[in-house]
Amino acid sequence: MIHLVGVGIGVVIVVAFIYVSVAGLLRDSQELQQHSFAARTSLEGQPWWERAAIARRMSIDAGLCRFCSKPTTTHCSRCKSVKYCSIVCQRKDWGSNHKFECENLQKLAATQAAAPAAARGNSSGHPISSSAVSKPTPPDPNEDAPVPRQVLFSYQHYLQLCHNRTSCRRPPIGFSNHGNNCYANSALQCLLASRPLRAYLDQGLHSRDCNKPGNEWCLLCQLQVLCKRMADAPAGSDVSLRPILSQLRRFAKTLSLGRQEDAHEFLYSLLNTMEAIQLTNYGGKERFDMRTQE
Repeated sequence: MIHLVGVGIGVVIVVAFIYVSVAGLLRDSQELQQHSFAARTSLEGQPWWERAAIARRMSIDAGLCRFCSKPTTTHCSRCKSVKYCSIVCQRKDWGSNHKFECENLQKLAATQAAAPAAARGNSSGHPISSSAVSKPTPPDPNEDAPVPRQVLFSYQHYLQLCHNRTSCRRPPIGFSNHGNNCYANSALQCLLASRPLRAYLDQGLHSRDCNKPGNEWCLLCQLQVLCKRMADAPAGSDVSLRPILSQLRRFAKTLSLGRQEDAHEFLYSLLNTMEAIQLTNYGGKERFDMRTQE
């Protein structure tokens, strides 16, 4: 009798353990599906350069595959930060994205792991005295500016664009005013008067390397089209900014078409979007230090 009671208790324990395990797996699966739905919802309606940045953050924060956004629990064996559902997705994402950031993510993880140890003190268990910590040397005003860790656009190429005199010799072309868009006209006239940028756009250097998916709208590609139209327009005429202003909320979400807006805010949004698009071609803005971004 006692033996039968013991067997019954053992069976009950096993059944309870199986039930708790299955319930935990179902709960984790539901949470991953919710994260996946939230990720897909947050990506809808966003421009492609922002979708790329959101996908990188979702891969790290929500436990989704970096390439296909499916729920997963496996990650890169090197940086242990970016997650993939299969080796196929990892290989597809490696050449265009992850190989540019994997090393930096490894260094970041090592720095974060070393920070708590430094805060706890030395190996003897005593806190590190303030005198033992080396103070930073004040910057010398005669020193050169800090050098970026990576150079994405060589100085020699920049000088070649600066010495390009074709763009600056063209007659001035105005922009049509479709209501309250004089702020955009003035900002774009100033921006396109920069000789290196105008030469870069006139030569079509961006569209050659642009990695926008399919027929997605790209601000830099549209600026190239605008420069082409300005070059073909007769002297004293004007061209329309409708192809750019119609997509205003894509790169300047706080501005509205048809309202009088601030020219500085419009120019700031233009430059931020141009930077995001350019750095997306090299693996994303988060990959680079501030000096490289500048």
